[in-house]
Amino acid sequence: MKVNTIPGASYALTCTAACTVHALLNDAASLIVLETENSGQYIFIAPTDTIEVSDEYALVTQTF
Repeated sequence: MKVNTIPGASYALTCTAACTVHALLNDAASLIVLETENSGQYIFIAPTDTIEVSDEYALVTQTF
């Protein structure tokens, strides 16, 4: 699942299973931002304007 983000902003990820968050880079490459082994809630900082989450049922919410 692709999610539009604001670079430098913090986000909460709530996932239903183990998942990985990749930042999509301009040259079709990706950077692993977060990798989880269990379901739960995690915090990360978005380094780019689009991320991809491997869990299609995950919830990504901007935090302040």
